[in-house]
Parts: sequence; structure tokens; C-alpha cells
Amino acid sequence: MASKTTELREAVQHEADLTKGLPLISEGWARFIANREAAGKTPSPGTLRDYESIYGSFSAWTVGRPTRVRYISAVTDAIAREYAAHLNQRRPDTGARLSPRSFNRHIGALRFIWRKLQAEGMAPRNPWELIEMRTLPSTVTRQGFTADQAKAILSLAIARKDDVPQNGFDPACNRRELPLFLGILYFTGMRCGDCCRLAWDNIDMPNNRIEIVMGKTEHPLFIHIHPGLKRWLESIEDAHGGQVFPTLCALYGRNPDYVSLLAKRIFEAAGIKTTEDAGKEQLRKKVVYGLHSFRHGLGVIATENGASLTAVSAALGHSTGEGARITRRYAHLGAKAGAPAIEALPDITHGIDLPTSMTI
Repeated sequence: MASKTTELREAVQHEADLTKGLPLISEGWARFIANREAAGKTPSPGTLRDYESIYGSFSAWTVGRPTRVRYISAVTDAIAREYAAHLNQRRPDTGARLSPRSFNRHIGALRFIWRKLQAEGMAPRNPWELIEMRTLPSTVTRQGFTADQAKAILSLAIARKDDVPQNGFDPACNRRELPLFLGILYFTGMRCGDCCRLAWDNIDMPNNRIEIVMGKTEHPLFIHIHPGLKRWLESIEDAHGGQVFPTLCALYGRNPDYVSLLAKRIFEAAGIKTTEDAGKEQLRKKVVYGLHSFRHGLGVIATENGASLTAVSAALGHSTGEGARITRRYAHLGAKAGAPAIEALPDITHGIDLPTSMTI
């Protein structure tokens, strides 16, 4: 009887909400998606899942408050501060709380969503802009792989054929795609998602460059092809149109963590400890080495071998700095501008029996 009374009360309240015509928090996610689709800028599947989870957590919290917050316009500065304090609470059982990075990801996502809702006239202001981000300890920065570590990883990826995640994807993924995937990450410094989505048409062998549009910034990037990577690509017998890594791309689209976990097994088998204890306050261990370590490693190795910071910035497609100015203004020269950084990388393919087929 009580549940029916509650359902009736909720139905009456919902009718009242519709009568007022104010956008409901429960409708906010659908409105955000509509805004992004209309702009032709729908986030990647992984980012979309992350945003939806964060918005869903906030929406559920508003329902559970002693005084429920129903309307987007009713999310005031005080409500935003209250939710931020909720995120920062320690777990009663462990005493741990969200890491600074996770907290900042939550607030950053809500800022972005509210910015779009505000642009559509659904929110009078963006209260999340006033929430102060937590300071990231310097120790959370991921380490870059050395050339020796990268070579050990590549050798092991080629040798291992049976270590696959139990997620329903092609079990041949490891021996078919992972070695070249890891090799390209080392020789280009691409982000994981950009590499997963790489197509054979992006690889311009005559002009010695790889051409992509970076998923993070939507800016074009032209990457010089290292001689070692070029020899490997030229040796592949069944290169053709379509995606270079179809299985990894599908895996990344389902959940980017699947690709990270697949690579993590190789890293740890190569003797590289990927995480460290972050202390009692944090819920998760600190990631020290991951796929992004190839990108960090390129910057460190290239500068140690004499490449300028401008060349490194141009090679990695940084959104700020002199390299970014070169890449944006002279996109066709981007590969040449970053070439000294790419050429400074040691060739880790020497002495390794590289796979020459993508289909076995």
C-alpha cells in the first residue's frame, strides 16, 4: 500500500513538473546528448559512458537528498558545493575517498555538461565552475617507457599468443594486432584511442607520414614515420584498406579499459610494475605505467637524444606551445616539424623477428 501511495505521489509530482515546463534533472542527460548530436560532436563511446555514469551518480544523489532537487535550474552554487563535499567524503568502512584525479573527472564532466545545458537555455548558470579542483600530487604522473623497456614489451608481445581477455572478442587479437599496435605507440607517441582507430588509409608511405585527426582535440596531426617503423610496415604482406587494428578498435569501443588491461598483462610479464600503493586515503592504486607511457617516453627519449622541445611538441600534437602553432598553421609541414623528435628514437625492432601478417 505504501509503495502504491509513493508511486501515486511521484506521478502527481511528475505531472506538476511537466506543467511548470522547467527542464528536469532526469531529462538533462537526454538534452545533453541532443545538443552534442545537433552540433555533430558526440563524444567517443568511452567518454560517453564515463559522462553518463557521472551524470547518473549526480542525478541519483539529488533524489536521495532530504529535500529532492528536481530541476536543472535549481542546482545552485550551494547544491554543487554539497555534492562536491559528498564526493570527498571518506568511506566509513575503509576511510578512503575518491582520488584527486577521479574527483576532478567528476567535476570536469559536470562542468562540461552544464555548459552545454546553459547554452541551450536550460540552466541559468554553471555552478560547477566555482568548485575548486583538487590538487594532483606530483607522484601521480605516469612514467615514460625507456627504449629498453619498450623493446622488452615488443619482444614479449610477439612471443605471447594465448593471453587474451575473456570478453567475447577474437582470441587471435594478441598475436595478430598487439605487436604492431605497441610498436606504433612507441614510434609515434599516439594516444591509445587514436591508434586503435588507425586506418591503413591514414598511413601515407610515399610521403613518409601518418595522417590522423586527434580524438582529444579534433585537430589534424601529421606524424613522421620512423625508419624502423617504415621497414616493418613495408614488410606486412596483407596490408589493405580498412582499419589496421579492427579487433582492438572494437575492444576500445566497448570499453577502453579492455585494451589497457590487455597491454598491462604484457607490461607486467616484462617485469614492469604498473601500479603502486597510493596510500590509505585513496580507493585505487596509483597507475605508474600504462599505454600513455609510450607517449611520455617519446618526449623524454627524444629530448635526451637532442631533439628540441618544439620538435617534440609538434610530433605529439600538443595543444599549446610553439609546436602547436607550427602544427595548426602549417599542417602540411607538421610531419617535418616533428621529424627530428621521431628520428631521435632508438630503433627497437633490431634483432626482433617481426610479424609480417595481420591475418594469422
